[in-house]
Amino acid sequence: MTESQELKIAAAPQCAHPRFLQTLLEDICVFGAHEELEKRISHDLRAKNAAELYEIVLDRMEVDYDLRNKGVVNLFLSYIACSRRGLYLEQELKPLLAQKKINEEDWSDFFVTAEEQLLSNST
Repeated sequence: MTESQELKIAAAPQCAHPRFLQTLLEDICVFGAHEELEKRISHDLRAKNAAELYEIVLDRMEVDYDLRNKGVVNLFLSYIACSRRGLYLEQELKPLLAQKKINEEDWSDFFVTAEEQLLSNST
């Protein structure tokens, strides 16, 4: 990341909120095209708050991690959202996804990337 990109992030008012800043930095850390990083930062900073940034990040994840267009990200997160206290990965979530013909190969890369947020107890 260049100094001008760091300053752009630091100057953005929404980055004063820790959750927004953390999400933004995590998103650009996994962004693979260094030459396109400026565009990605600008795109992410269009979000006015963390909720809007989450939508941007989830849209990117759907493109990056649903290569077979099976709805992996949507189903994975829907099952977790519908549970009261989360789901055990091996005993509960994996069989639910398998019923929809989504095997571990389809969702494991997404899980590794999103694991920290999925396991967080913070609000």
